[in-house]
Amino acid sequence: MDLNLKGKKVFVTGGSVGIGLASARKFAEEGADVAIEARDKERVYHPKPGRFRKSFM
Repeated sequence: MDLNLKGKKVFVTGGSVGIGLASARKFAEEGADVAIEARDKERVYHPKPGRFRKSFM
């Protein structure tokens, strides 16, 4: 699916789990520059293996 997001900037709240994480991944796959926000900084700074692609961090 091409959402025409290449080069666009996206900010996702709740981006460390659930729908927020899935959305952030999809935006990144579509070429957007993604910033995420989460209440639990440990999930963002020390994610479980496979939670984010290396290029996503």
